[in-house]
Amino acid sequence: LILLSIMIIPCVVSIYNLSKLERFATSVAKHDLELSKTIEQLKSIPPSMEAEGRRLVTLYKEDAYQSLTSLIRDFKDSLISVQRDCPKEIMSAVRGIKLDLDKLEKLASIANADLPKNSPPEITPAEVQRENEVKAIISNIRTGLGDLEKGAQKAISLRSSTISSLSSQAREITIFVLAGAIIFFVFFTAWFLYKYIKRPIDHLRHGTEIVGQGYFDQPIAIESRD
Repeated sequence: LILLSIMIIPCVVSIYNLSKLERFATSVAKHDLELSKTIEQLKSIPPSMEAEGRRLVTLYKEDAYQSLTSLIRDFKDSLISVQRDCPKEIMSAVRGIKLDLDKLEKLASIANADLPKNSPPEITPAEVQRENEVKAIISNIRTGLGDLEKGAQKAISLRSSTISSLSSQAREITIFVLAGAIIFFVFFTAWFLYKYIKRPIDHLRHGTEIVGQGYFDQPIAIESRD
């Protein structure tokens, strides 16, 4: 029983570790998929933010401010989930995007506070400047999202490669342990059969041959507990 345990326990431990690694790999893959989906959702928001920002600073639409602030809030909420789960390699891109969002939110607040009662017939230089600021901020956000996506893809690829390598090593170790246990079992079985079955039979046969030759006083030792 002890010998059987010595052979089985390493195999069970190796198989358990391999299964645990596979579950971990599945969890990481699911997490990486969610991260990629969130980044894709973030990439769809800047065009709407730019449109609402330009409506606010040039056309003075009252609903543009509410729409823009709602978009910024949604963007920040999604960015928080990315920041919580993202690799360290892309944290700088996340911080840069947050700074640009704060700038856009501040610009929108100033523009909303300066809304005239009547829309001027022509765009003033101040409005042009604000519109250019909106464009520049949105451009920076898009660039940051591009860097964020590249960093995330690089980190995901690295994690996938590492997990694949660890999984391959775990499989090799499991196969090695199983093969070792089988070889050990085969050799032990052969040794057991020789020591406790074949050798006593050979000894008994040798003794009977001596007796058959007329040496009746030849003792035949029997090593048995029964």
